Amino acid sequence: MGFFNSQELTQDQLVEFHKYKHQSPKTTLEQFYVNTLLVPLEKAFPKNWSANAITILGQIPIILTVFLIWTENKNFGRIDDNLFFLVAVSIQWFSLFDVMDGMRARRTKTGTPLGRIVDEAMDQPTYACAGLAIGYMLRNDQVFYCISFSLINLPFYTMELKHKVCSNLHMIMGEIGPVELELVFTILFAFVGFQGSEIFEGTLCSFFGMQDQCFLGGLQQRHLYSVLVIFLLVIFTFDNLYDAFKKDLKDSLKLLIVPGTILLQLSNGIHIYDLEVDAIKYEQKTVWPNSY
Repeated sequence: MGFFNSQELTQDQLVEFHKYKHQSPKTTLEQFYVNTLLVPLEKAFPKNWSANAITILGQIPIILTVFLIWTENKNFGRIDDNLFFLVAVSIQWFSLFDVMDGMRARRTKTGTPLGRIVDEAMDQPTYACAGLAIGYMLRNDQVFYCISFSLINLPFYTMELKHKVCSNLHMIMGEIGPVELELVFTILFAFVGFQGSEIFEGTLCSFFGMQDQCFLGGLQQRHLYSVLVIFLLVIFTFDNLYDAFKKDLKDSLKLLIVPGTILLQLSNGIHIYDLEVDAIKYEQKTVWPNSY
């Protein structure tokens, strides 16, 4: 069958499909999406479109938007703030389509083996693009704060690790899950698009209404937001690892350490940081004709 077409499951496949546990309890917001808001939108897609088609349509905008930001940043000048508003739209677009692809698969009881790769695996470069957008928005100049975007995929890797070890998946913590986090980032990027990225340059002393020479020193608001993102990454990562370690410590460590995931992503973050620092140093010696 064509990639964008659906293939009806056999009876045996349908039985296995019902046994499949890669499904997470839904938050109140996601239940509202699934049961009310997105029902007419999902049904409006052509009937012969599979969940894969909806997934890919949701992933394309954020990838193109970050590529546009990358080209805008080629001279390491100031990025047009309107692009961050475009990131906000792209993230929410991805979030809604990511919900609708599951709705299509469940409603039509159809699927393909490729769907697992398209939906789950391809979410990783999509989130990586969102992480790059965070990096371009905050423009941190220290390695630690770069973790806020360079390790953005670590929680999702540990989710898959947890699914592998525990044979089930719980993607939410209380009323917080991917849908809620994507909405928060949508609001943040939209706010920056309207107000300008200069809001991150203010000091924490002024942010909390203290004197400029307070104990927080020269820390800026960009550092506060970076720490908050890092905190979320750590919480979700350890929540996944706790269940996996509790189930099978040996297999969990093998899946976590053997691929060298943490070291690989840390090295990527440090490499990006080094490139940015070199660019800043070079920019101080050069007047770019096209910079803002």
